[in-house]
Amino acid sequence: MADDDSIGTLPSRVIIVDDNREFREVLAVLLPRILQVEVVQTFECAAPALEFLQADSEVTVLVDNKMPAPSAYSTRPTSRKTSNATSSPSPDLPGGSEPGR
Repeated sequence: MADDDSIGTLPSRVIIVDDNREFREVLAVLLPRILQVEVVQTFECAAPALEFLQADSEVTVLVDNKMPAPSAYSTRPTSRKTSNATSSPSPDLPGGSEPGR
C-alpha cells in the first residue's frame, strides 16, 4: 500500500456519471468508506450531470469513459470553468461494463 505522500490530494466531493446502475450504487457506497469523500450526486447520463456542473463546479467528476454518446467524457470540455488540470483516460476495471457493451 502506498504511503500518504505518494497519493497526493484526494477530492473531497465527487459526482458519479455511469449508465450502469449497479456500478453507480457500488461506487456511491465504497468511495465514502474507502476514500472518505462525499458523493454529492450520481447520474445515469451526461446531460443532467452537465446541468449540475453549471451550478456546482467544485466537484470531481468520476465518469464511465465507455458510455454511449453523448457521454460526459466526450462533452467534458464544456463543463470546465478552467483548463489548468490535465486528464487521462482511466484504466478499465474488471466488471465495470455490462455484457454486450
